[in-house]
Amino acid sequence: MKTLHILIGILFNTFILAMTVIWWIQSKHLETIDIILSSLGLTRLAVLITLVIRNVYLPNVLKHEETFFISIVFVTCCSQCFGTVLCVFYCVKISNYSNSFFMYMKSKISKMVPWLLLGSVIFSFMFSLMVNCIAEKVIPNNSINGTEDGSIEMTIQNFILYMAGPCLPFFLFCVSISLLIRSLFLHIRSMAGDGSWFANPQIQVHINAIKTMVSFLIFYMVFFASSFLINIVFQEHILQAVFQLLAGSYPSLHSVILVMSNRRFKETLLRFLSCAI
Repeated sequence: MKTLHILIGILFNTFILAMTVIWWIQSKHLETIDIILSSLGLTRLAVLITLVIRNVYLPNVLKHEETFFISIVFVTCCSQCFGTVLCVFYCVKISNYSNSFFMYMKSKISKMVPWLLLGSVIFSFMFSLMVNCIAEKVIPNNSINGTEDGSIEMTIQNFILYMAGPCLPFFLFCVSISLLIRSLFLHIRSMAGDGSWFANPQIQVHINAIKTMVSFLIFYMVFFASSFLINIVFQEHILQAVFQLLAGSYPSLHSVILVMSNRRFKETLLRFLSCAI
């Protein structure tokens, strides 16, 4: 099962990257949403590949433990930050707020996205180095002590390592989805008089974006809870395998949702499947 969802994730994220490259070659131009999705697909593909390397080549990974540790923290944090950029983009482009800040953001968000992605990469790199420095100081001491106090300290440390970096992206994500949901309710209320709100295209755009963001929120929370619990449960315990499965499902299954919720990707995939069958 674990191998299956990793394979699905690799296929769908590769599909996102391949189609983005093809569209760029054809038109010499990429839409902002395609840039975000391709960046997200690249980092999630990197996450899945590192999981495969860890599982298949574990003895060799242990020889380069520091490099591998920094890599997995970096690509994971990048994935979370890029996902947050996607949610912020949806919120700004779709929400119907009329205040000056939102109007300014609507006009500038497409130009800001490359800088937001670059900032996410820099933030993720700095965070991964910080995590590695902290881990080098804490883990050896706990391994030597082997006491209950050391175990508790290790648990607290794992919480800091896995939650500190993504706190800001997660906060921005929650703000974005809250604003988008509020915008939807305000739009529905303004159209409630004629009873035709359910057929309004703008409402459907709101709903589709919220579905994508809510699914992201669910996978987001499951991933971090599982990643944290993996470091608490003993390796031999059956829950270890369950948490690894849940953590690995995030970069795989959410990419499937992103493809199926994007009209252009969905139509291309269906045409490809129809030709293959």
